[in-house]
Amino acid sequence: MLKIGEMSKICKISIQTLRYYDKIGILCADFVDQDSGYRYYNPSKIQLYQKIVHLKDLGFSLEEIKLFLNSTPAKQTFMYAERKREIEEKIQQDRNRIKMIDHSCTDQEQRTLPLNQQSLEIAFEDDPAAVGKWSYCGDLPMGSPFKGEQMLEKKDFFLGTLFFLPGGGHVWTYFWSHGILYYTLTGANMIVPNEYRIFEYDGETYMTVNWMVDKCINEKAVDRILIYHKEDSCAYTEKDAYLYTDDVNLPFVADDFVLGRWEAFDIIESPDRFSIASGRRNKRSFYVRELHFFERGMCRKLSASHMNWLNYTAGYILNRADAVAEHYEARSIAGEDYLIVEHKSGDYRYLGKIFCYYVFRRKKDET
Repeated sequence: MLKIGEMSKICKISIQTLRYYDKIGILCADFVDQDSGYRYYNPSKIQLYQKIVHLKDLGFSLEEIKLFLNSTPAKQTFMYAERKREIEEKIQQDRNRIKMIDHSCTDQEQRTLPLNQQSLEIAFEDDPAAVGKWSYCGDLPMGSPFKGEQMLEKKDFFLGTLFFLPGGGHVWTYFWSHGILYYTLTGANMIVPNEYRIFEYDGETYMTVNWMVDKCINEKAVDRILIYHKEDSCAYTEKDAYLYTDDVNLPFVADDFVLGRWEAFDIIESPDRFSIASGRRNKRSFYVRELHFFERGMCRKLSASHMNWLNYTAGYILNRADAVAEHYEARSIAGEDYLIVEHKSGDYRYLGKIFCYYVFRRKKDET
């Protein structure tokens, strides 16, 4: 006979649960010492406990398990069949719910997706007609059919050129799959699907894009239908899409002032907007976190996602892999040293524009 403690250890179940099972009559002790109150179990009860665990895994309640254990083999077979039917019904209900979710996602396809790993792994569906280079022609007036470029509303639009890479590859802030141009709003932590449609007109290939990004930023923004003209069907690479580069073969000129480590202090629109009173205290809000300048022109840039080894010369940080030279200027204010550095991300490489500058402050442990 096994004491209740031994039974508990063998079955890996608490003594309290064994007592409860005894109380409800599904795993009863074979002997109870009237003087001590100790419960003793025949070793065969281990197999019974394993049967109980098996039935629980199938979804039977304790009440159903008690009925099962006290039933004839024929009744048990019937209970198995009923449980199987319930599981199949549940599976069908879940399948119906999945269809409803898919339908809801289709209805909301033009809204947004969360920016996370799962959304970045959106299944790709090919559209050979989309591959190539497209140029923005203007906006199609709402409710009007396309009757040539002369009837378009000519507006400034930052995505003057679109590159649809083979395989739906990322370019700057966008990627694609059949019928959808996905635009990434990193600041808002979302991906905006924009439906596109390719058509022929007067021997030329055009594309309409239902541009939903503006409405995600501002609900009062007007709906826009963009018109693009296909320039070619070349299989471009991401590097081909970045049209703006710098001369990064500058000779090394030492700059002793910058040697050491610098921590991100602020992000500003232009150097003349710099103020030591505006520095952000939450360092996690910065994408670029730190710069570390070494002797002989080596520089390490630490960002939220990775670390880059770069070069520098007096006045410039040189990213030779991306052909980008970021100008920096040094300032000393109230006993603190600062660096104001151009932030030439994909915005610059794709659009040729600098939208912000990073301000770095010399770390306190640096002399």
